Amino acid sequence: MIDKIIFYMWVIWCLYKYMPQIILLNIFPFNKILDFWDEATKWDTTTEEDNDSETDDEQSNSMDEQIKQEFKYEDKYLHDIRKLNKEWIFTDEENNELPNIVNTLYKGYIDSRLERSSEIAKQILELQKEVDQDVDSINFVEDVNDEGDELIDKNTLEERNQIRNSEIENLQKEMTEIMSEINNEGSIIELKKQAEEEAKQSIIHKRLNKLSNCYVIEKTPNGNVIMIYQKDRESFKYYSDHNIPYRYLEVVGRKYVKFFNCRPIFIDMEEELRLFEERWDKEQELKKIKEEEKKKAEEEAVKNNKPVETKKNVFAKFKSYNKDAGGKINMAAPPKNSIPNKSVTETKEDEKILLKERANRYTYEGKFANFNFLQKIERKVFNKKLGLTFADFKKIQQK
Repeated sequence: MIDKIIFYMWVIWCLYKYMPQIILLNIFPFNKILDFWDEATKWDTTTEEDNDSETDDEQSNSMDEQIKQEFKYEDKYLHDIRKLNKEWIFTDEENNELPNIVNTLYKGYIDSRLERSSEIAKQILELQKEVDQDVDSINFVEDVNDEGDELIDKNTLEERNQIRNSEIENLQKEMTEIMSEINNEGSIIELKKQAEEEAKQSIIHKRLNKLSNCYVIEKTPNGNVIMIYQKDRESFKYYSDHNIPYRYLEVVGRKYVKFFNCRPIFIDMEEELRLFEERWDKEQELKKIKEEEKKKAEEEAVKNNKPVETKKNVFAKFKSYNKDAGGKINMAAPPKNSIPNKSVTETKEDEKILLKERANRYTYEGKFANFNFLQKIERKVFNKKLGLTFADFKKIQQK
């Protein structure tokens, strides 16, 4: 089509140049040529494939716009962390290390109890010696009271031996409890369970200590954020040059949990609210059941002509002395700290107030310049001489 147009234009140019204008107008009318040119330019030169590609591009653009509209920054990483396990999963290395920790802890429990039993035996022997060697019928003891005055107290031999014998009995009871705990199978199983739990907690603490050197950087709609977890405070520290709202900090916390696989330290707010709603519904059901039982009891009491038990109101009713005296009564609204009305308290009890028992904590530590990307290493780690005690130094000198 384009070739034909170019050819016709070339023919017209040649005729216009080499033939007189009068002859040219009579032979070749220009009005028809112009009409032909207008119609030619109106023709669509695109193919069906081009039309299909344009429609596909329009559909993809519309889909991208829909996704952008539906996607919220607050929901970022939410689907990823919900796939993670809420409990700690140990690695093969940690599982191999766990039995050794359990054995050392269990051995420590037994050794501490044996040491305590030996101390008790020594105390009992000392008290028995005092009973055998003490002969004085009356003994005077000097004492000082809180005001600083000197006091002299006296006690008999029987009183002293009575005190010693009671102490011996208490120590013997403690001894029997320790020995039964060591020799009983049930108590041994409990001690082993306690050792396993403490061993798991020690491995978890090691993991949490490693997180003190792990950080993430996230670009939020309000600016960039650096976040790191602090085990001592059980809080996420963050650094930013801008004011970051809580909902954006939740996103950064999710990213931290996802990257370092520490899901148990993060609290999902939606799950917390869902659990609260479930508990609230159960409480409301129990409340309705109690109210129905109360109504039935009142109806039965009315039928049997028995007095209905009514609970006394804990709020006091104050007398209006000004009214009795004929003076003016203060009709102003009560202050905010005054005792609430019964109707108000009843409506508030029935209202559903969302409470979060647990929540993620975020503490602001300053701007980006306050964050140190380099890890601080103590001099004792790389210089062993600084970590030596005086006793170790003396042993080296003797060698």
